[in-house]
Amino acid sequence: MHVRQGREWCECGNCVEEETWENRYCCQQVEKINNKNKEGPQHTGCVTTHPWFEPAILNPATLQIAYWQYVSQYQEHVVEGAIERRYRYTAYRQFVRWCWGFLGKDRRIPMPSCVMKKIRDVFPDEANNYTGFKYPPLDR
Repeated sequence: MHVRQGREWCECGNCVEEETWENRYCCQQVEKINNKNKEGPQHTGCVTTHPWFEPAILNPATLQIAYWQYVSQYQEHVVEGAIERRYRYTAYRQFVRWCWGFLGKDRRIPMPSCVMKKIRDVFPDEANNYTGFKYPPLDR
Protein backbone atom coordinates (compact mmCIF):
# COMPACT_ATOMS: atom_id res chain seq x y z
CA MET A 1 0.00 0.00 0.00
CA HIS A 2 1.42 3.39 -0.99
CA VAL A 3 0.48 6.37 1.20
CA ARG A 4 1.43 9.77 -0.23
CA GLN A 5 0.58 13.44 0.15
CA GLY A 6 -1.86 15.22 -2.18
CA ARG A 7 -3.87 13.08 -4.59
CA GLU A 8 -1.11 11.72 -6.82
CA TRP A 9 -1.49 8.35 -5.06
CA CYS A 10 -4.90 7.83 -6.72
CA GLU A 11 -4.76 5.47 -9.69
CA CYS A 12 -8.50 4.98 -10.29
CA GLY A 13 -9.45 8.66 -10.61
CA ASN A 14 -12.16 8.53 -7.91
CA CYS A 15 -10.20 9.17 -4.71
CA VAL A 16 -10.26 12.33 -2.63
CA GLU A 17 -7.61 13.58 -0.25
CA GLU A 18 -8.43 12.09 3.13
CA GLU A 19 -7.77 13.72 6.49
CA THR A 20 -6.26 10.57 7.98
CA TRP A 21 -3.30 8.74 6.48
CA GLU A 22 -4.97 5.32 6.96
CA ASN A 23 -7.39 6.05 4.11
CA ARG A 24 -4.94 7.73 1.74
CA TYR A 25 -4.70 4.86 -0.67
CA CYS A 26 -6.44 3.76 -3.83
CA CYS A 27 -8.36 0.57 -4.56
CA GLN A 28 -5.92 -0.15 -7.39
CA GLN A 29 -3.09 -0.60 -4.87
CA VAL A 30 -4.65 -3.56 -3.02
CA GLU A 31 -4.29 -7.13 -4.29
CA LYS A 32 -7.50 -8.39 -2.62
CA ILE A 33 -9.50 -5.63 -4.30
CA ASN A 34 -7.84 -6.20 -7.66
CA ASN A 35 -8.78 -9.88 -7.34
CA LYS A 36 -12.45 -8.81 -7.00
CA ASN A 37 -12.14 -6.99 -10.32
CA LYS A 38 -11.19 -10.33 -11.92
CA GLU A 39 -14.22 -12.21 -10.51
CA GLY A 40 -17.55 -12.38 -12.25
CA PRO A 41 -17.77 -9.88 -15.08
CA GLN A 42 -14.22 -8.85 -15.94
CA HIS A 43 -13.68 -5.31 -14.76
CA THR A 44 -10.85 -2.82 -14.87
CA GLY A 45 -10.76 0.49 -13.09
CA CYS A 46 -12.16 1.66 -9.79
CA VAL A 47 -13.79 -1.03 -7.69
CA THR A 48 -16.72 1.36 -7.05
CA THR A 49 -17.68 0.96 -10.73
CA HIS A 50 -17.60 -2.86 -10.58
CA PRO A 51 -21.04 -4.23 -11.59
CA TRP A 52 -21.38 -6.03 -8.24
CA PHE A 53 -20.38 -3.07 -6.05
CA GLU A 54 -23.79 -1.41 -6.00
CA PRO A 55 -25.90 -4.51 -5.23
CA ALA A 56 -23.43 -5.86 -2.65
CA ILE A 57 -22.34 -2.63 -0.95
CA LEU A 58 -24.86 0.15 -1.64
CA ASN A 59 -28.26 -1.55 -1.88
CA PRO A 60 -30.39 -0.61 1.18
CA ALA A 61 -32.11 -4.02 1.33
CA THR A 62 -28.74 -5.78 1.29
CA LEU A 63 -27.48 -3.44 4.02
CA GLN A 64 -30.54 -4.01 6.21
CA ILE A 65 -30.11 -7.78 6.02
CA ALA A 66 -26.37 -7.53 6.70
CA TYR A 67 -26.89 -5.21 9.68
CA TRP A 68 -29.46 -7.49 11.34
CA GLN A 69 -27.18 -10.48 10.71
CA TYR A 70 -24.42 -8.60 12.53
CA VAL A 71 -26.76 -7.74 15.42
CA SER A 72 -27.88 -11.36 15.77
CA GLN A 73 -24.29 -12.63 15.57
CA TYR A 74 -22.86 -10.28 18.20
CA GLN A 75 -26.05 -9.59 20.21
CA GLU A 76 -25.52 -5.84 20.14
CA HIS A 77 -26.76 -2.80 18.25
CA VAL A 78 -23.76 -0.83 17.12
CA VAL A 79 -25.17 2.17 15.30
CA GLU A 80 -27.62 4.71 16.69
CA GLY A 81 -29.02 7.71 14.88
CA ALA A 82 -29.97 8.38 11.28
CA ILE A 83 -30.45 5.47 8.89
CA GLU A 84 -27.71 6.85 6.63
CA ARG A 85 -25.22 6.35 9.47
CA ARG A 86 -26.26 2.71 9.84
CA TYR A 87 -26.02 2.21 6.08
CA ARG A 88 -22.51 3.72 5.97
CA TYR A 89 -21.33 1.52 8.83
CA THR A 90 -22.80 -1.60 7.26
CA ALA A 91 -21.57 -0.72 3.76
CA TYR A 92 -18.00 -0.46 5.08
CA ARG A 93 -18.39 -3.89 6.71
CA GLN A 94 -19.91 -5.33 3.53
CA PHE A 95 -17.02 -4.06 1.44
CA VAL A 96 -14.44 -5.65 3.75
CA ARG A 97 -16.35 -8.93 3.78
CA TRP A 98 -16.69 -8.86 -0.02
CA CYS A 99 -12.96 -8.40 -0.57
CA TRP A 100 -11.31 -10.03 2.48
CA GLY A 101 -13.98 -12.39 3.79
CA PHE A 102 -14.78 -12.69 7.47
CA LEU A 103 -12.17 -11.00 9.66
CA GLY A 104 -13.71 -11.38 13.11
CA LYS A 105 -14.73 -8.90 15.77
CA ASP A 106 -12.32 -5.99 16.27
CA ARG A 107 -10.21 -6.88 13.23
CA ARG A 108 -10.36 -3.86 10.96
CA ILE A 109 -9.04 -2.69 7.62
CA PRO A 110 -9.03 0.95 6.49
CA MET A 111 -11.10 1.67 3.38
CA PRO A 112 -9.57 2.97 0.17
CA SER A 113 -10.42 6.63 -0.35
CA CYS A 114 -12.57 5.94 -3.43
CA VAL A 115 -14.72 3.42 -1.52
CA MET A 116 -15.23 5.79 1.42
CA LYS A 117 -16.13 8.61 -0.96
CA LYS A 118 -18.69 6.51 -2.84
CA ILE A 119 -20.36 5.24 0.35
CA ARG A 120 -20.45 8.76 1.81
CA ASP A 121 -21.88 10.16 -1.44
CA VAL A 122 -24.71 7.61 -1.40
CA PHE A 123 -25.38 7.82 2.37
CA PRO A 124 -24.33 11.35 3.35
CA ASP A 125 -24.31 12.89 6.80
CA GLU A 126 -26.20 16.20 6.74
CA ALA A 127 -23.57 17.85 8.95
CA ASN A 128 -20.67 16.27 7.03
CA ASN A 129 -19.61 14.64 10.30
CA TYR A 130 -17.91 11.29 9.64
CA THR A 131 -16.14 9.01 12.11
CA GLY A 132 -13.39 7.70 9.86
CA PHE A 133 -11.20 4.69 10.60
CA LYS A 134 -10.84 3.66 14.23
CA TYR A 135 -8.35 1.18 15.53
CA PRO A 136 -9.91 -1.53 17.71
CA PRO A 137 -9.74 -1.12 21.48
CA LEU A 138 -6.59 -2.55 23.03
CA ASP A 139 -8.31 -3.67 26.23
CA ARG A 140 -10.21 -6.61 24.68
